[in-house]
This record gives sequence, structure tokens and C-alpha cells, in this order.
Amino acid sequence: MNEQTRSSVQHFQIPFYKASGKLIIFSMCISFIILLIIFVICETKLEYVELTDNKISICSYHYQSRKSILKSLITKKENNENKEYSWQDLRRVKIGLYFEKGGAWHQGLHTLYVMQFSFIFQDGFEFIIDMGKSVEENPKMAYQILRNKNIDIQASDEVIDFFEQDELKLYDFFENIYHKNGKNR
Repeated sequence: MNEQTRSSVQHFQIPFYKASGKLIIFSMCISFIILLIIFVICETKLEYVELTDNKISICSYHYQSRKSILKSLITKKENNENKEYSWQDLRRVKIGLYFEKGGAWHQGLHTLYVMQFSFIFQDGFEFIIDMGKSVEENPKMAYQILRNKNIDIQASDEVIDFFEQDELKLYDFFENIYHKNGKNR
């Protein structure tokens, strides 16, 4: 019996490998970095609209591949494949609000209030994008730009009221109306 267990797999050793605390910590750090990179790539918004004084630039899967969009995000350079429209090409914008269940707070799942912008162009293309979920997006700024360009904006009264006030942020404003996350659910 002893002879059989001595030649078993548990006695197999790699001659150049010696387990050490430094190697284990290094392996854990590399694994953590790889997981973090995968998380960032999965969570990165790869579709966006950029509103400038002269044009509307759309980065979308309709015009380029995921790889191309990801490359432009990493290098921080605008891709030449973005679709560009002039302001005269924009027929109207519909702004809606919808509710989405989000990550867990200490109380559990909570409701997010998400603005959805639909850009409808003269050529029939409609670009729909959710704004207001991430920190870098500012739906109020987008609304002000559209209003200053005299674009036809279609939205409910409460959505317009949100854009016209400056006191409350998106979450606070709609939470006061709908109470999706508060005590009055």
C-alpha cells in the first residue's frame, strides 16, 4: 500500500516551482487586475452621442465593430467611423423616463430612474440612448443644448419640469414623485 501512494499524484512536484508567499500574493494581484480589466470592458458604454456646436456625432454598433469602438475608448481618440449629422438633419428628439432595477444597496435592490433620448433624423435613422445612469453623462446639459438649437423635443410634463429646475438631481427629483425606493412604496 505504501508503495502505491508514494508514486501517486500528490507526490508529483515541478522541479522549478517552489510555493512561496510572494508568489501567491503576486498571482492573486495579477488575477485581480485581469478581473478588473474584464469588468471595465464589460461595463463600458460602447454607444454614445456627442453634441457639439457644429454637428452630432454618433458612435454606434450600426456603423462600426465592438473592437473598433473599444479601441477608440482606450486610445481616447474619436474614431473616423462615427456617423456624423448636422443639426439640420435632426428632425426631433423624444425624451422618456423609465425605471430599471439596479444593484443592491444595504436595503436590497433599488430602482434607477433612467432618461432615454431618441434622436430621430431626416433620413429615418433613430438613435436611442439611455442617459443619466453613469456619472459622466449629464442629461440636463443635453437638454439645454437641444433647446438652444431649437430642436423639437417631445417629453412628458414631469420630464420637462425636471429639466427646468436646478435644485434636485435626477434621482432625487423622480424619487420625490414616484417613491420607488423610499418608505412610501
